[in-house]
Amino acid sequence: MLHAVAALGLVALTLPGTSQAASYGLSGFVYTEVTNFPAGDIKRGEVFLDGDPLAASLQAVDRTARLGPGSEATARFLGQVGVLKAYASATYPRGGDGLATSTASGGFYDEIRVTGGGLAVGTPVSYRLDFSISGSVLGVQPDPTFGAFGTASVSLQDYVTGKSVFMNWDNRRDATGIYSLTLNTAIGSSLLINASLQTGARVQGNSINARFAEADFYHSALYSLTPSVAGLNVVGLSGHDFTAAAVPEPASWALMGLGVGMVALFKRRRA
Repeated sequence: MLHAVAALGLVALTLPGTSQAASYGLSGFVYTEVTNFPAGDIKRGEVFLDGDPLAASLQAVDRTARLGPGSEATARFLGQVGVLKAYASATYPRGGDGLATSTASGGFYDEIRVTGGGLAVGTPVSYRLDFSISGSVLGVQPDPTFGAFGTASVSLQDYVTGKSVFMNWDNRRDATGIYSLTLNTAIGSSLLINASLQTGARVQGNSINARFAEADFYHSALYSLTPSVAGLNVVGLSGHDFTAAAVPEPASWALMGLGVGMVALFKRRRA
């Protein structure tokens, strides 16, 4: 199973039992570097939106560093509350002490008030958080001179009780797909969803492995909430709707595949 939560791109803290508002926010950071002493090219970019309505719309940061033919590092971040995408690649020719390296990371947080459903304050309910991730890594190697990675983390916390559920995802250990967490809460409480996504790639001139590494998670990490009672609020203070329909449930993938197969079979028969 997934291990303890890692450092998040953006962290909103409050003490259990307090009414301090968590608000919402988004952050993204990219770093690219290509060096071959004494020459080098380094490029950085970032976005940081704390309580800014722009956090609920897609924000992009894209940088590429280059140094001569065949030496390049690229990092891209695209995200908003509820959606995170990251890409990192590096290519460097063999020989010398130079390197190409890149990282792209981002995170968001949002507060969801537990209201609705016609229920009285204090009524026990629960929320399921679904985290869907897709992507690929080229260059998974136990070699510090070469490789790429993709990692993610997500947590759901109840402000009143202080209870939380969390998980880490790592491409070197975990498969892509959908992962779920469930948190018990009550009407009148507030929940904080906090998520992050990180990618990185590195190729050094003295690496004995391939000359190109890539972590492509630009297909996106998506996050959705499903309450135990219909009609409960799933819209964050950012205005983002965490409706579960945005991410198919695990069983739905099989049904979707069956549906596609039936359509293809029907078309062949008509032909």
